[in-house]
Amino acid sequence: MLVESPATPGGTYAAAAAAGIAAILAKSGQVGQLEPEGVGRHLAGLANICRLIGMRPGPANAFETATYTQNVWGRSPGEGLQHPQVRIGEAVDAGQPGALLTNDFGDGVERVRVPQDGRILLHATSLATRSGDPLFAVAAR
Repeated sequence: MLVESPATPGGTYAAAAAAGIAAILAKSGQVGQLEPEGVGRHLAGLANICRLIGMRPGPANAFETATYTQNVWGRSPGEGLQHPQVRIGEAVDAGQPGALLTNDFGDGVERVRVPQDGRILLHATSLATRSGDPLFAVAAR
């Protein structure tokens, strides 16, 4: 999945972009954990890029891509415990439940709706949330 978005100020890829150098922020896995599957995915992708630009012998492997031009956050409307109602990578429609906000006893307080059609990029893994906290990100074309 490719997401085209403005670089975050202060990031290394923002500095490269400001200097006219192409840059990417590659992510795989979740919550900053070192996972063998994610590491393998990164190494395979790096090797494939090197073949594509002639730094390694052999043809690059073809793969399916989807390019998204924006992402929008679903944010918490208040304090409570958040329970994701969507899965990472899931195609979603605007208005469907993205997360359920409950009180400490598990009583539903409010449903947080998906703000746009798209695909779920990530969701927060922390149970506790405050008003305005990001709960999930939806990428759109």
